[in-house]
This record gives sequence, C-alpha cells and structure tokens, in this order.
Amino acid sequence: MPHPPNPLAVLFALHAEAGPFRRAIGPYDGEGTPTDPAWGSVGGTGVVWAVTGMGKQRAHDGAASLISQTAPRALLIAGFCGGLAPVMRIGEMVCATRCLSAGHRESLQPAQPWVDAALAALRDRKRAIHCGTLLSVDRPLPTPEVKAAMRSAWPNATAVDMESYGAAEAAETAGVPWLAIRCVTDGPDDVLPSGLDRVAADGQPDGTAIALAATLRPWRLPRLAATARAASRAALELGSAVLVVAAATAALHRPLRRSGCG
Repeated sequence: MPHPPNPLAVLFALHAEAGPFRRAIGPYDGEGTPTDPAWGSVGGTGVVWAVTGMGKQRAHDGAASLISQTAPRALLIAGFCGGLAPVMRIGEMVCATRCLSAGHRESLQPAQPWVDAALAALRDRKRAIHCGTLLSVDRPLPTPEVKAAMRSAWPNATAVDMESYGAAEAAETAGVPWLAIRCVTDGPDDVLPSGLDRVAADGQPDGTAIALAATLRPWRLPRLAATARAASRAALELGSAVLVVAAATAALHRPLRRSGCG
C-alpha cells in the first residue's frame, strides 16, 4: 500500500515515550526507526514516526533521515523533559516557543501557526500546559541543586531535554516547519536515580547500569520505582497530546516563510 504524501513526522527519543502513541494509532507499517520509519494515521491524516535514541546528535541524524525519506509537511518533536521553572509537576505538558542548546549560541523558533494550533488543542484537554523555552543538555539533571544551577545560568529556560535542539536544527536545515512538545517526568525539586545518564548502544537507557546502581545502593530503590511511575504517567499524557496535536495541525502546511515565536 502506498504511503500518504506530506505526512506529519513525529520523532521520539525513547521507546517508552513512543509506546502509548504507537498503541493508540493501531496498525502501522514499518519498524519505527530513522532508517525504517513507521507509517500510520491519526483521524484520517497520515503520520510517520521514528525513535532515535537519546542525545542531540542522534536526534539530529534521526530527524534528517526521517525528513529525507518521507518529505513531511512538518516535524513534531515529542518526548519527556525535566522541569526547571517553579511549580512544574509530573505529567504536565510543555510546548516550546523556542529551543536553546548549552553548546550553541543560536536559538531556534518554531513557526507560529503550528505553535498556535498546538496550544489551542492542548488547552482544550483542560490540563496544565507550560509555554516557554526548552534547553537541550547533554545529560539528565539529577538533583534540585544541579537544576537550580542550570536555571541560574539559563534564566529563561522552562524545561530541559536532550534532543529537541538537535531535531529542530535538522528540520531548519531541511526547510521543514517543526514543533516540540514535552511532558514533565521530574520537577525542579525532584531527585533522579543513578544510572539514567548511561546509554546503551541503541541509544536507549542502559537498563543494566541502572539495575547495578540500584543493587549497589538498595536504599535508592524507592526513588527508582517513583521515577518509573512518573515516566509511565508522562508517557500516557504525551501519547494523548501527540494525538490531539496531530489532529489539530492536519490542515496546516509548510508556511511560505517561517515566523518566530517570542
């Protein structure tokens, strides 16, 4: 069966992030990797999606591959994030108005019509939604002290992730409009378990390293369990959000010129 032209491309870093979305769209064609993306539909509009693995470079390369193969009308970057702004709670959504990277001077801004459509759809869900700057970093921020230091260095940052800037940069290079939405898995006062910064060869969290860290420090098992519950909750919220954003942006096409969002 031929694939639909001009699909909405959706990019995740983790299999855990993509799981609820994958299950919700039902049957699909493809493995869901940047070299073999998966095709499906949301409310009659074609979507193509892939999981890249963690980190800016994997996100950049995965987005570039996905775009070159599928010629999408836009790229939706979706995943988890850590909250930096005060009173950010697990399960709340973030819609990026711009992306920054700790290793780059240039900020990247999504096209305004896509942001407007996404925010309207997300607000219709009657759940908390934050609109602001996403800062892409090289590794998770494990403690409130580290998050506070990052917030001090980047006072305009609302949340941190590890992939949005890389994926957005690839979309900008290809001339494809993009949008980034994220779900909070840990707030500014939350502590993350050891080992989350260890990455396996496929770009996914290294389960062996995480298990070993918990075995050596069994008093940290409750924190690991709490983090797993937070990720499961965030994945469900993210999957629902991706579906409504995909449906809300179905009528949008590439703008003649990109407009920034302040």
